[in-house]
Amino acid sequence: MKQIDKIIDDLKHKYSTVEVGKGVDELELKSVEKKLSVTFPADYKYFLMKYGYLASDGPDILGLGCDPDYDEYYSMLFFTLYDRNGEVPTFFTPRPANTVIVGAYGGGGHFFLHCEESSRSGAVELLLDELNGKPDKLKWQSFTEYLAHYA
Repeated sequence: MKQIDKIIDDLKHKYSTVEVGKGVDELELKSVEKKLSVTFPADYKYFLMKYGYLASDGPDILGLGCDPDYDEYYSMLFFTLYDRNGEVPTFFTPRPANTVIVGAYGGGGHFFLHCEESSRSGAVELLLDELNGKPDKLKWQSFTEYLAHYA
């Protein structure tokens, strides 16, 4: 997972403000997976355990272990549960099963990571609000590729 470490380092040089968390332990990670009924792909697990989340003046990568004052803003768990609990318009295309939200799109929408239970395991895709939740053309084969596109 040295590639993720290099990408994080590149992001720290590209943007003026980059904050990462302290990461989470395996027990917390497993607890969240159980709560969401998913298994995170290996590269996202690594990111969560080492960094937790990433906040910057560029991208924000949602994760775990967030500062309680900002928990809702950077929390993958919060955004995913909010989305799953029907807090999106009913006319939106149903969200893909076995996914979690790893980022918000400034123009309206979210980046969804397909977990191990998905036939598209590891892939990340953008679902746009303006398209009523339908996928955009922005897609990556892995969380690492998604993260790298910001570097």
